[in-house]
Amino acid sequence: MLPYNFYRGWYKDVINEFGKVNNLSDTMLNALARAYAQQASNLLSDQYALAVKSEMFPLEEGQNVLSQDQLNAFRQWHDKSLETYLLLEKKNPDFNTFIGDIHNVYSNEVMAAFLTLTYFSKDEEARKELEPGLYDDFVLKTARNYLLSCDSNAILFTNGDNDTYPLLYVQAFEKYRTDVTVINISLLGIKRYISSLFVESSERQPVKFTIPQSYWNNSSDGYYYVASKTDTMNTQDALQICMNDDLSNPDRGYAIYPARHSVLKWNDSDKISIYPREDYIFLNHLAMLDIISTNVSGRPVYFSITSNVPMIPTEFLLVEGLSYKVVPYQTNDPKNNFYSGGIEPDSLLEKFKNVFQLPDLSKMKSSNRLHQMFVNTYRTIMYQSMVEFANRKDTLHALEILDLSEQYFPYSMVQANSYTIPVAQMLYQIGESARADKLALQIIKGIEADYPVEGSLPSDLQYAYSMFSYMESLLKENSTDKELIQIITMMTLKYGKLSE
Repeated sequence: MLPYNFYRGWYKDVINEFGKVNNLSDTMLNALARAYAQQASNLLSDQYALAVKSEMFPLEEGQNVLSQDQLNAFRQWHDKSLETYLLLEKKNPDFNTFIGDIHNVYSNEVMAAFLTLTYFSKDEEARKELEPGLYDDFVLKTARNYLLSCDSNAILFTNGDNDTYPLLYVQAFEKYRTDVTVINISLLGIKRYISSLFVESSERQPVKFTIPQSYWNNSSDGYYYVASKTDTMNTQDALQICMNDDLSNPDRGYAIYPARHSVLKWNDSDKISIYPREDYIFLNHLAMLDIISTNVSGRPVYFSITSNVPMIPTEFLLVEGLSYKVVPYQTNDPKNNFYSGGIEPDSLLEKFKNVFQLPDLSKMKSSNRLHQMFVNTYRTIMYQSMVEFANRKDTLHALEILDLSEQYFPYSMVQANSYTIPVAQMLYQIGESARADKLALQIIKGIEADYPVEGSLPSDLQYAYSMFSYMESLLKENSTDKELIQIITMMTLKYGKLSE
């Protein structure tokens, strides 16, 4: 929560009003730290259209463009942000935001500066930002598991802060799995970030592109209109046509992407058709498309499992842990798949038993929002494996991976939710009715907690009602626990009335 926001220079008003005030509340300390961070980053770019343009540095294209004075000015404000976050952490170490607890927020801010300086300055300066002790054990193990989910020499697309910064930290600070190139999809909307991927760094080999570096430095405003409703074209040919159209019409404000469907080729026989869901493509997705099409024949391509994967149909995604691998074959039936992406449960069970560094939630005193988000991610993958084993009549391994899930991520620490429903359903099918009943009760409690009567949007209440209605049918068909059936009947009735 910020006292001012969403207008140019808001961060300056926060700093001017609260920068010299003592004994600020936790919320205001967080707001002030964010304002200092914005003051630093807005000297370099206007990424969110909120910067005071007259204060921005006039920078050349490419990397290593900051003078020593400019670098010092950036660090002055960045350091104020870190100092304020540390003050807040000392005052209230349990302070939470929507991206995690205050220690995670501080850690992300350190790594944000590290990443920013990799494409505005040089590795030597960026590495000065690194420090020991960032992130907690749970987050560090999860970061390593994202990387362990990828084959050697992979490209991994991420999307948010928490599936990007911790990964970069273990790569840069621990030299862990530096063969994996981590690319943030959101940052691909920044031309300078795209340009930096052409350059080798201490943690990353250069990324190959079809479109040359000079174009990304001088491209249009990042809007590419999909001109055809039906045409199909090889992706790299379409990219070349798109680039030439943009260069031929520099004042138009957008370029033409010539095909609705683009053919992504591994080789002459392995290929898939991908497509944008809208009639336009933004700069970041065009750059992503270039990277995938240029590299997929020689480097495995993945998306973090917490990303929304653009343009690639889910039936060509294979869950290999905390990442989806893009593959040239159909992995699942998208019309009959509760989860996204196909799965090979034997491989995943092996990873959970012998490869991944599983964070043990049962040994933690409490969990924060970030831990809970990651727990739900782990569980979803393990649940999907359990369901697939059960579908194969492999009850032994179905129960083994479910046991692992409940051992490391107990419901006493993070409640069950609607994504657990297929697990209860499968437990009934394989004759584990008592266990299914216990899990069903946890699911009911979890859905009610996620969508409370007071404060939930009508659409959320409607979703909860649909889940309760499904659970009611499931329990009446499979359970002999009269008390449990009475509970679900009451919940369905209660939420049904709210949804009318």
